[in-house]
Amino acid sequence: MREFDGRYWDRHEPVRAVAAYRASLELNTRAGEARGAAIATYFLGCAQDAATTLRAERATHYEAQALVALADIAERTGLRRADVPGWLDRAAGIHEEGGSPLAPALRARLRAWGDE
Repeated sequence: MREFDGRYWDRHEPVRAVAAYRASLELNTRAGEARGAAIATYFLGCAQDAATTLRAERATHYEAQALVALADIAERTGLRRADVPGWLDRAAGIHEEGGSPLAPALRARLRAWGDE
């Protein structure tokens, strides 16, 4: 059901759309609903321009969240794996600029990609 919220927000507030898709993905995954998780993943992937939009709007905190979500999906699905290091690097940079404690974990995750 949350994916329908996301479809609405896609047209009006991309940040809220990404959040709705992430919530839908989490709920479907916890419930063991593979089809629902796949649909939510698909729409979240379609909303990936929400990261570009967020950057353009200088909503960097939300941009970082979207980039990490995209990296999570790419790692799980194997799709767009080549984009993961760039997404993680940008997200880590945003967190470093803001003094976030999440930055070191993102940098470690990025280093792990270099080891593959």
